[in-house]
Amino acid sequence: MKKAISVAVVLLILAVLSAVGYVWQKHGVYGLNALLRRGGSYWIAVAPDDARLSPAMQLALKSEIPDVTAGASSWNETEPGFQVREIPVMAGDREIDRLYLNRFDPAKFRFVARNEPSGAKDIDQWEAALNPQGAGGTVLIVNGSYFGLKGEADTPFVSMGARLGPDEYDAKAGAWFVNASGTHVVDLNSRDWRAVTENAENAMVSYPLLVGEDGRNNVRAKSNWLANRTFIAEDRQGWIIVGSTKDAFFSLDRLANFLLQTDLDLKTALNLDGGPVACLSVRSGNYRLKHYAKWEAQVADGDVSLLQAPLDVPWGLPVVLTVEPQVADPALGRVGQSTPYSVAETGWHIQPWPLMFTQSDPEYPTISAPEFAFWLIFVVNMIVIGAAFSRQKTFSVSNGCRMSSHSSGLLAHLFC
Repeated sequence: MKKAISVAVVLLILAVLSAVGYVWQKHGVYGLNALLRRGGSYWIAVAPDDARLSPAMQLALKSEIPDVTAGASSWNETEPGFQVREIPVMAGDREIDRLYLNRFDPAKFRFVARNEPSGAKDIDQWEAALNPQGAGGTVLIVNGSYFGLKGEADTPFVSMGARLGPDEYDAKAGAWFVNASGTHVVDLNSRDWRAVTENAENAMVSYPLLVGEDGRNNVRAKSNWLANRTFIAEDRQGWIIVGSTKDAFFSLDRLANFLLQTDLDLKTALNLDGGPVACLSVRSGNYRLKHYAKWEAQVADGDVSLLQAPLDVPWGLPVVLTVEPQVADPALGRVGQSTPYSVAETGWHIQPWPLMFTQSDPEYPTISAPEFAFWLIFVVNMIVIGAAFSRQKTFSVSNGCRMSSHSSGLLAHLFC
């Protein structure tokens, strides 16, 4: 019985190591952190009226989707050059969703693209890392454009002068960028993204473009995919608006139509990544807003699949857009400007709980991710071999021969 248990334990350890190796090879540090943080993620089939869907999503999945209008709202200034607003999304006299809007004067605020491929920071941890206090403190944190299987930028991306993301990319939607001319959101249908981002300090290419420069709905692929939404827009006064939805009522096409119905007077609007990563943090003066996104559902031919995770915790955000005040005095510096977040340039350490691989800090000894994986497997194997070796000095095999304990304690433990 003891031998059977020992065999089962060893096989279990080998299975776990194989699974870790597979995740590591396919998803890198981001994949391991996704498992440690939320237990991974998966899709489940649900009915359009399933209680696991939000009421807004259930409404959006009806055969006849109700028309919606913008409820009464107005801009409120929290500090010079920054205004906030919440627009209720109304179906008749019922609020079914809400838009959180943040409008910035780009002459007073700086937009920064950040990529930490480990996915070790959720919205709360990004807040802690980007201190809001003092000159240059971060005012807004929101998810950014799309990322790949290993948490790296999946679209062309410039972070504080460092070019990330793919070198070859067919961009036909839009981009936001910051350069000497200011901060803008542009249509890439007739522009080369390389030229747009060439001299940019920060930039993100994303898709789809919700509102084009012609003032029309620019979403070409119509679908009823539902998710928490995030977008960045430029209005006709040159201010930049960052918006998020509270719930997941909108498909991309219907979100574009809704934005055009409001009084926002948008010149362009660009969709960013959506779903559970579409989190938002705003901290300005006495104003605070924290939004944890949750919803995403694929809808095709009447079939609905809901994205789920075993643990109900905020998702890690490998790609974020942050906004901070412009610093007039160069001696004051700028928050986070010294080093772009790039996995190629940093080491990793492990924080005790939650167990996460995080970027290296000068106060911690660092070890590269591949080195950590090697030593983890080595130590586990040594423990297994040592335990087996100590329990049996000698053993016999089926042909009756005797083998010294120096030959293979592990084989003895497994087969005798």
